[in-house]
Parts: sequence; structure tokens; C-alpha cells
Amino acid sequence: MPAEADRSSHRVFCERNPDTPLFMKDWWLDAVCGENWGAVTSEQGGEAVATLPYYLAKRAGFTVITMPKLTQSMGPWIKYPEGQKRTSRLAYEKGILTDLIEGLPPCAMYSQTFHYTIRNWLPFYWRGYKETTRYTYVLHDLSNVDEVYSGIQKNTRSEIREAEKNGITVEPSDDLDELYRMFQLTLEKRDMAAPFTGDLLKRIDSEASKRGCRRILIAKDMRGVAHSAAYLIWDENTAHYILSGSDPANRDSGAASLTLWQAIEHAAEVGRAFNFEGSMIESIEQYFRGFGGEPMPYFHVTKMNSKLLRLLRAIRG
Repeated sequence: MPAEADRSSHRVFCERNPDTPLFMKDWWLDAVCGENWGAVTSEQGGEAVATLPYYLAKRAGFTVITMPKLTQSMGPWIKYPEGQKRTSRLAYEKGILTDLIEGLPPCAMYSQTFHYTIRNWLPFYWRGYKETTRYTYVLHDLSNVDEVYSGIQKNTRSEIREAEKNGITVEPSDDLDELYRMFQLTLEKRDMAAPFTGDLLKRIDSEASKRGCRRILIAKDMRGVAHSAAYLIWDENTAHYILSGSDPANRDSGAASLTLWQAIEHAAEVGRAFNFEGSMIESIEQYFRGFGGEPMPYFHVTKMNSKLLRLLRAIRG
């Protein structure tokens, strides 16, 4: 059945399919997008079997579909019939994805990153979309944390032990302001401005707290001075390391590595995989890689529909 744009259908889909990833859940979209989101759903037998949520924004006067802040992946999400053969599954995907693409609203540009489990973007390619591969790191199996710890590279384990030896402790906290301050300190060290406001983080935290699916971790020394902080939020399958920060004045204390390790331990406690939320920045990739995660490719799919916007972007390089 042809897809249709309807937020209420997406809400019903999320309710009936609790394994819908975090960044596609309706409450997450409400928090990060406000009223500026929609979703295309595809139905069979009167029930939505697939959805494609999107965020509408203005860029230089153009309406574009793009990624909201703090959101790693959106794109399509499909509910598959049980017991499908591979050939049937691919045909099913083609029909569903075609419906979803045709249901998207008019826009000058489309730019979304897909969840790393989405392995087929061919129907987008056939309609003129382009793709760039990105990577995140994921620890899929946390059932044996001792084994996970042994898989961490030697120098990172040394940092964790050094932090513990120096009396650094990591505790759960509700201090969102301290977390955001740590994040800003990290950016200031790189002469960068925060790409989102503290108010956005508060909206996310308010919704996640209601659902009991978040944890703030703050590492402090024996004097009570904060060295590092991290924000962990999880869905039914995965814990997401979406935000962290450290005080550059204490960068050699090992607190950042200890905080990240304890975030991984907590993911194990709640029975989730751990997604580092990746980075294409070489130094950050190297750091995350040291914790033993598996590199997972995911698609960044784009299409420039406006010739004028294409020209402006080409002029600006």
C-alpha cells in the first residue's frame, strides 16, 4: 500500500514495535525536533510495517530534510515477516523502500544517516540518491565483562588503573549542568563552539528520565573536583554513548577512560550492546577503537533536489 506521511501512524508503529531504535522513537523526535518532524509509513493489511521519520529544517531559506542534533541515525525502519527467504526479503525491501521514498515531502535537499543494521540502500540509488559510508564502533556482546576488559588495548587499561590508583571515582549523578560544562570545556580546548544548547539536552534528559533509560556519570577526585563526565542512554537493544566531556586541566588523570569503561559496565548491567556513536575524526576513532569494539559501517544517504542550492553549495565549496 502506498506510504503516507503521518506522525500518529509513526507513534503507533513505535508502540507496536518496541525494538524501534532510540533515535527513531517518537519521544526522541519530539525532544530533538519539536514540531518539525514527520514520518512516512507503509502499510499492509491496515497496519504500518515500515516507517521513515524525518526532520524538516530551513537552510539559507530552503526546506531540507536533515539530521537533528545528537541524533546518529534515522532513515527507514522495516518490520519483516517471520521466516522470509532472502529473495523474498529483498523483494519486500524494494517495495517498502520505494513506497517510503515516494512518500517523502518535497525538499531542496535530503540528508540522512541510516541505522547500521540497514544494509540495502539500492532503491535510493535507483532514484538518484548518493551514499557515503561512515563508521561507528559497537560492543555487541557484554555478557562477560572480564573478557571485554581483557580486549581493551594495554595503554587504555593502564589509564583506567592509574585513575583508580589516584582515587578517581565515577558515580551516577543528576547534574546535567556539570555534564554540559565538561562537554563545553572539551570543545573550548579545540576552539569549537557547542553545536547544541543545554536546553536541548534538558529536553532529552526529561523524556529519558521519565522512561528510566539514561545515566549521567561523573568522575571526581578525592577533593570532589570533576575530571570527566558522560551521558548514556539506551533503548531495548543498545546503550548509546551520546555525550562526554573532560576538563583539559586534568586530561592526564585517566578519568575519561575510567568513565567510559564504567559506562560499558552499566550497559552490561542493563543487558544492552554498547554503541560508541562513532566518529570520523581520526584521533577519536583511535581512542574508541582501543576499547575493542567492532567497526560497523552505516550509510549517509543524500540527494540534492534544488539546482539553485546545488549551485550555492558548489560556490561555497
